[in-house]
Amino acid sequence: MNLIQEAAGTFDPAFGKMSIHTRTARKIGLKEDDICWCESKYGKVKAPIHVTELIRPGIVGFAGATGRMVTTLG
Repeated sequence: MNLIQEAAGTFDPAFGKMSIHTRTARKIGLKEDDICWCESKYGKVKAPIHVTELIRPGIVGFAGATGRMVTTLG
């Protein structure tokens, strides 16, 4: 972990984790800090879970630089 990641993790409990809504997590049997795989047509990532009410039910989100690189914005 570099210094930026370490500092971000200090302020954001979801940094480097996969955020999932409380109801969705309960429905599929996940709890805080469980390790889970997420797959899409762009690839897959394994990350610990962050359970929160701050994300829409049925989707997952990632805080930090874990997304795919956007090349269409110039």
